[in-house]
Amino acid sequence: LADPVAFLREETEPELARFWPYVFGAGGAADPAIAARYSALMADSQALVAEETLALTDLSGVRHLMDVGGGTGAFLTAVAARYPGLSLTLFDLPAVVRDVPTGARFAVREGSFRDDPLPLGADAISLVRVLYDHSDATVAALLRIMGTDSLLAGNPQLARSIKYRFPYLDPLNHIQVELLRRYRAG
Repeated sequence: LADPVAFLREETEPELARFWPYVFGAGGAADPAIAARYSALMADSQALVAEETLALTDLSGVRHLMDVGGGTGAFLTAVAARYPGLSLTLFDLPAVVRDVPTGARFAVREGSFRDDPLPLGADAISLVRVLYDHSDATVAALLRIMGTDSLLAGNPQLARSIKYRFPYLDPLNHIQVELLRRYRAG
């Protein structure tokens, strides 16, 4: 970052923001090639995130988990391996979910969490990719839709998960930048 203060004031456009423009609105996902590139990058980085999140989160009391903004389902695939009886739903943009592998062990619902109502029926919701990739304002708006103003409200498991996940954010971001650099280099 050349100017971190300007970045925090949202006065700059980080290079990675151009890589996945639809984090600023569903309309940015109109280009299937951009959606596919971004989804592949997220799926590649999701193994570490899923492993750490599931090591710190007990889903044994959950009947139906919905992953909002979950890309092509890498996180839900890891959840399915650990909790084979759990009902799972992926909710993401049509341009993103079209790349979900055939035979996935979860239901797929198309839509934008910015513009469409969330599908009903889940007793737990994951925001793993949304928390990493979207602005605080977007996350806050989504939390309001879910009927809360805090990720930690009444959820000590999530608080613990976030506490232990933060040390992995910087390395993950460095991996994303390196993957982007390699992609552009050919």
